[in-house]
Amino acid sequence: YGPWSGKVMDGYIYGRGTVDMKSGLCAGILSVKYLRELGFDPSGSVLLTCVSDEENCGINGTKYLIEKGIIKGQPGDLGVCMEPTRCKVLVQHCGGATIRVTYTSESGHTSMPHSSIDALAKSIEAINRLYRLSEQIRQNYSEEMGVWSLLSITMMDSGNTSNMYPSRSSFIIDRRLLPGEDLPSAHEQIRRVLDGLREENPLYDYRYEVL
Repeated sequence: YGPWSGKVMDGYIYGRGTVDMKSGLCAGILSVKYLRELGFDPSGSVLLTCVSDEENCGINGTKYLIEKGIIKGQPGDLGVCMEPTRCKVLVQHCGGATIRVTYTSESGHTSMPHSSIDALAKSIEAINRLYRLSEQIRQNYSEEMGVWSLLSITMMDSGNTSNMYPSRSSFIIDRRLLPGEDLPSAHEQIRRVLDGLREENPLYDYRYEVL
């Protein structure tokens, strides 16, 4: 079925986002509704938030609501995230980091050989080495959560015309961590690859941004 079908077949809805995240949103709303109908009287308060922008680093998510004073009072004692977890309650969560790596170089016309190494060539060499690191990282797997530790290159940006060597090239790393891994160690793994390349050739100096 197409992504916008919303087709109901054999008790399932088929369409984009039905599992992630409309099913979780529906479960959260119905849970609160049924608790009220059952007369549940909690010692504190129950707050249901519906936020967006998860796929773009969650800038307008729960943290945004707290910073803007929309969610008031002390932080909650317990939070339930309605992400799909194969019908199991999980008491831990994977972590992640989004990183932009940027290389620069002299530009020049492609009718002549480049004077050294153009920015895009630097990115390609770095990415190939990071792919080798990715193969090592992917050996870590959580049976309980059904997920891997991963490093993926997901985006590239370089050049603005077909007949000039690019003077700037950047790419995005998406790093997923299992419980037990920590962000400083994940960054160190990546930086070790990039620093090793720079030690071999100082032209491979780079900018590292945590997004």
